[in-house]
Amino acid sequence: MLPFLMVVVFCVCFLSSLIKDYSAAMLMISWVLPLICFFVSVIYGINNSFNPFYVIFVMVLVTPIIYLRIPLLWDFAIVYGVATLLGNAVGMILHKKNVRIRVIERYGQRFVVIAAISITIVYAVAIIVSTVMVNQMTEITYRATAYGVTIREDVVSFEMNSSQRSNYGFDGEIKSTEESAIDTAERRKIRLICSFSLFPLWQKSYYNPYVMDGDQYIIERTYGDNSSLIHGGNAYPLTYRLVMWAIENAMV
Repeated sequence: MLPFLMVVVFCVCFLSSLIKDYSAAMLMISWVLPLICFFVSVIYGINNSFNPFYVIFVMVLVTPIIYLRIPLLWDFAIVYGVATLLGNAVGMILHKKNVRIRVIERYGQRFVVIAAISITIVYAVAIIVSTVMVNQMTEITYRATAYGVTIREDVVSFEMNSSQRSNYGFDGEIKSTEESAIDTAERRKIRLICSFSLFPLWQKSYYNPYVMDGDQYIIERTYGDNSSLIHGGNAYPLTYRLVMWAIENAMV
């Protein structure tokens, strides 16, 4: 079951990240991804017959991915579940007719082992690169925006060992400001979370083409005199909540 689940998760993660506009989103969410779930489950059913747990696992794995990429369309995971169920049923029929895909029977376990080792190595290398970049960061700034205007700004400064939160009005004036010191343990925790969440390696923009308003944000990474921005609107990287939790709790 594992290699088939890995293929589905990879396709959903990779293809959903390519969505840039409304028409592409409709095509990808409504047709391409359900068809992938269908055909992968047909192949699974041909070699393994019907398994309700496979359908459940696809739903459990796909739902949070869709929710994090495009929150308002998380219920499309039901469509993927139905496509997986139908594909597994078709595969079961072919399985009973003794149809087999021999290459999967022979190399399926090897694929799982090789894929697991490869993913582990890639993630370990990414963590090392991320850790080096995090240790060079001097400041993290999070800005919540509405209608293009900053309404909240959280700044974590590793140089000053401080955290500051400012609330703005729509006129751009500061309404309130809080500031607190962060100790070595807190600073180490923030760096650790940012490293393991691969925060420095996030892509530059995450946008949901289905929503005009809602949650817009800007995250700025500062490295000495240089900085880079991450823009987002109603769509988030998979580890967004971890980084936000670390930044928000720096004020506690």
